[in-house]
Amino acid sequence: MKAVITGGAGFIGSNLARFLLEKGYEITVIDNLSTGNKDNLPSGIEFLKYDITNDRIIDILANKKADFVFHLAAQIDVRKSLEDPIFDLKVNSIGTLNILNGMKKAGKGKIVFTSTGGAMYGECEEPANEEKRESPESPYGISKLSSENYIKVYSKWFDIPFVIMRLSNVYGPFQSTKGEAGVVAIFINQILNKQKSKIYGFGEMERDYIYVEDVAEAAFHLSLKANNEIINVSTGKKTSNLELYKTLCDKIGSGYDYDLEEARKGEIMKSVMDNSKLLSKIYNFKLTDINDGLQKTVEWYENREEKQ
Repeated sequence: MKAVITGGAGFIGSNLARFLLEKGYEITVIDNLSTGNKDNLPSGIEFLKYDITNDRIIDILANKKADFVFHLAAQIDVRKSLEDPIFDLKVNSIGTLNILNGMKKAGKGKIVFTSTGGAMYGECEEPANEEKRESPESPYGISKLSSENYIKVYSKWFDIPFVIMRLSNVYGPFQSTKGEAGVVAIFINQILNKQKSKIYGFGEMERDYIYVEDVAEAAFHLSLKANNEIINVSTGKKTSNLELYKTLCDKIGSGYDYDLEEARKGEIMKSVMDNSKLLSKIYNFKLTDINDGLQKTVEWYENREEKQ
């Protein structure tokens, strides 16, 4: 099988690349390295440095004729989308259109698109399923929803099959410590370096945290088993950011050092997603317990610190 991964040098993309490589896929990663790192990738993968907003990507995809295009490249920072919504739109919506036009020109391939759950569903006291009305509250959520709709239209008129994965909050090895929605990585970095953490929403913000290797496995299975549908990729369980911080401190063996602050503009307080459809698609899918996933993540960052 031939697979293209856009954004493949990033956090989720590089984990997916390793998973697919182990399955014997022939992989091409396309990334502009604005946030990704080529060093995240294992050997045996073709790497192309291109920006999805450049329409040259259309001919690249047309020539690749991949069986699957895993489209992960995106602008994912909610706050940045509020500061520069035009840039957000260009990367997320125009970039997706370029990918779709490349697949249309190739005449083959299935697109597996990583969308968002939290920014799509808005505030969720109870787990939101795929039938919940979309109510994005940021330009980021709007651009992701428009990308989903473009994918549906291209599927209808140009016979491009799709799977849309609405992800909850993903964490794990290779996540950047410099922001872009990676609160687990940010907390670990601050705790290891004995820095005070800021915990927004006064510690009451709740998220549905899913381990990155589970997301990679889900993407692989759903690419084969799901057709022209939207599926939440989540755990269905919520954890507060204060609870998350204290758990990480305990695993690292550090005392607590934090300030509670109000939520920032564009952030929602409660987000949790129903994963019943995901579990119905993938037989006996074992999701990583958050305590186990956080332990693996802490150990990965500690080992990286020792090597530096």
